[in-house]
Amino acid sequence: MKYIVLKARWGEIPVLFPDNMMHAEVGVNHDIISGGFVWLKTTKEGRIEATAYGESASVGVSSRTKDSDLITAFLNPNPMSGALPSP
Repeated sequence: MKYIVLKARWGEIPVLFPDNMMHAEVGVNHDIISGGFVWLKTTKEGRIEATAYGESASVGVSSRTKDSDLITAFLNPNPMSGALPSP
């Protein structure tokens, strides 16, 4: 699976998509901060954990250490808050 992180007025937004698409196709007309590939696993507790790695040659960005935490947070929203966690 691939991903990009977009810059938005309210923060950073991760976008995950299949390997058969190019990073540049998904991020067209957006400010792409980082991107690469992501590996997802489910823990025994049912939490999804992301590991971001690599880079995108089509847009010239790399994955960042904090991308794994950002993607994990968006895939595991806090049900008590009613909203997605802030990056």
